Amino acid sequence: MLSLKRLVSVLALGLSTATFASPAAADGPTRVSFEYKGPVGEFPGWCAFPLVYAVDLRATGQIFFDKSQALTRIQFHVNQTDTFTANGKTLVSEPYTFNIQQLFDSNGNQTHFYVSGIVENIRLPDGSLFKPAGRKDFQTLLGGGFFLAPDVGNASNLAAFCAALAP
Repeated sequence: MLSLKRLVSVLALGLSTATFASPAAADGPTRVSFEYKGPVGEFPGWCAFPLVYAVDLRATGQIFFDKSQALTRIQFHVNQTDTFTANGKTLVSEPYTFNIQQLFDSNGNQTHFYVSGIVENIRLPDGSLFKPAGRKDFQTLLGGGFFLAPDVGNASNLAAFCAALAP
């Protein structure tokens, strides 16, 4: 079973090469883009049963370095559609957008992994909407946890989301 660490890895998938690239001192931020379509993993704990989660995302962004060429910040704008499957049922989100900002200390260690905007957008079979939005620091979730509920914002209709995928 995969964890939230896998999701963070997927979101940062396009960064590995660009992060270690050596930017020219006179250049501005390094511009990068990437796409990922496929599975993220199985996530227990959102509902009373595990969910299988897959994404289709396109991201564009910039990587920032200080004058000494140390990585300081990465920011991305992401367009995404998700698919959740459980108990023989599937929910597919409407496309949605959000922003990612990763901050690093002077030693290059990631200190924050902020995601802000809409974190899901699903019209449920009962006609209601599951659309949590706000800001979440994924850095706090690297040991596992529930990421569809923002630190600041609206967690939205989780009970109806789970009911739509329940056995």
